[in-house]
Amino acid sequence: MYGTKSYIFSAGKVIINLLILKAFLGQFAIAQNTDPDFCGTPDLGEYIQSITSVKPQPTLRNNTLSYYPVQIFSVAQSNGDGRLDDVQLLRGLCQLNEDFLEYGIQFFMKNPIKNINNTEYYNHNQADGYRMMRNHNVTGAFNIYIVDNPNGTCGYFSPANEAVAMAKSCFVGGTHALTHEMGHYLGLPHTFQGWEQKVYDKSNVPVYLSVRGRDTLYVETVDGSNCMVSGDGFCDTPPDYISERWSCDRDGLSVSAYVDPKGTEFFIDGTNFMSYALDRCQRMFTPQQVDRMHHTLNTRYSSRKYKFIPPAVVSGLKMKTLSPAYQADVDIDAVELEWETLPDAEEYIVQLSVLSGTLFEKDTRLLSYRTTDTKINIPASVLRPEIRYYWRVVPLNSFTFCPEPSKESTFTPLLKSNTHLLPDGDQIRIFPNILSAGESTIQLHYRFSTPRDLRITLYNLNGQQISTSMERAMGEAEFRYFTGDLMAGMYFLHLTDGKNVVTQKLMVQ
Repeated sequence: MYGTKSYIFSAGKVIINLLILKAFLGQFAIAQNTDPDFCGTPDLGEYIQSITSVKPQPTLRNNTLSYYPVQIFSVAQSNGDGRLDDVQLLRGLCQLNEDFLEYGIQFFMKNPIKNINNTEYYNHNQADGYRMMRNHNVTGAFNIYIVDNPNGTCGYFSPANEAVAMAKSCFVGGTHALTHEMGHYLGLPHTFQGWEQKVYDKSNVPVYLSVRGRDTLYVETVDGSNCMVSGDGFCDTPPDYISERWSCDRDGLSVSAYVDPKGTEFFIDGTNFMSYALDRCQRMFTPQQVDRMHHTLNTRYSSRKYKFIPPAVVSGLKMKTLSPAYQADVDIDAVELEWETLPDAEEYIVQLSVLSGTLFEKDTRLLSYRTTDTKINIPASVLRPEIRYYWRVVPLNSFTFCPEPSKESTFTPLLKSNTHLLPDGDQIRIFPNILSAGESTIQLHYRFSTPRDLRITLYNLNGQQISTSMERAMGEAEFRYFTGDLMAGMYFLHLTDGKNVVTQKLMVQ
């Protein structure tokens, strides 16, 4: 947890000769951008120089956390399709805060998530990404765009626009990709700086690396003798020669051994967030990297620091759903969900699924709504009658990045017109009243106190009889009535026991 380590900014160890700086940072401009597993951050030379050239102000590092605002943009296609679910999006941000917690840095929502519907942004090239950020960036926040394909990469930080674009696939599931890009945002280069698009040859390890065919960069050695003018310029990040995604052993080290220019054999450390090791390998920043990030926040972004005591995070585990009652049948035209108010909650996400438990979010027709109220009406048009729905509420505020839903409740929406009450109090329910192509049965659920002989007849709109049958009914039971293959149109189901008559309108789509 934060407070167990102490970091002291050492300007001498991060001052890099400008010529060398330009040489090794220039490689960002040709960083891999065709594989979605790779970072596409462009050249950071001028950006880092503008940060490191500012004299740091003395700061007291203690056990408190510093909070900084982010503005999240959820990008979909122009028709609104493809947007990442808000709860999944928040879980990605949860991982970001977990990764930065140890270093005294936390992020909060400056404003609620902003939705953008634009196919050119959703799957964008460099020019469209630039335009997206220029048109939508919010002043005074770290802007983050969640898209489908950010210029053929997993994600990138744009120093020109000071914003991050992330691919949905690289953002969900507990990855550290956003942590990596936020590291760039806060002034960190890759740990393998200089090795972009270069193939390591153990039998021929160079002393220098050619950068764009004209500049050179030292290859970092294990003894650290050239650490300030090689690699990422930090002396507490060991040599890294791998500029492609790679797997590690259980200690976070490369499986194969490498040799530095002096002939020293070593294994590359993949635990650093700024490496290209797989997510399961990454888990930390070094003290000098942390100093750089705090220096960036205390100088370039000092005005963004939250200056008040943040509210407590909120959790749905502490709240209750109120209505409908658990397992209640509800008129489909009057479905209103209500839950208790939770202190410190600023808004709520209400989710409805036809699946429960661990399968809840697997529902491809998952319904999700955001509201600042503690009740919401669900339109009948989005519900399927006679289907049990499970619902839960996720409370949120600006400082809650790890959403905890309430316990699930459940209800069944019914078509009120489908339930027919007889004069003696008995009833019969017929559903569904809308059949889709390929469906040929309807359900009849009855509750009779005395035996009845029902004649069931199906008519078309012109009054022509389609089919008829008899059913002996008593007590409470349910049976299926086979309609046969019907053409699209309107039909009427006629039921009579010789004394009472029930007519149900059916629609075949």
